[in-house]
Amino acid sequence: MFKGVRNENGRPKGSKNKSTLILKNTIASILEDNIELFKERLLQLNEKDFVKAYMDLAKYVVPTLKAVEVNDISEPSLPDWIDNYNEEQLKAAVTLKQNQ
Repeated sequence: MFKGVRNENGRPKGSKNKSTLILKNTIASILEDNIELFKERLLQLNEKDFVKAYMDLAKYVVPTLKAVEVNDISEPSLPDWIDNYNEEQLKAAVTLKQNQ
């Protein structure tokens, strides 16, 4: 193949590898044929092992959530009504609340 010349004979974009597809289908068939045995064996596990197995299996069914990073470190805003009071009144209210 020459540089800059596209190979038109390759596998189409997005198509599955045949051996991977065969392997996935084989594993799925084994699991389907033994689902009742699998359930029975899960129920025989102690509580700790059952929860671990359950969580490990859930990874394949429940989508993993991406962690969210919070970069907003601004100070919390005060409510608008606070402007109706002077500093002495606010200090008195805080002192009263602390003494309750």
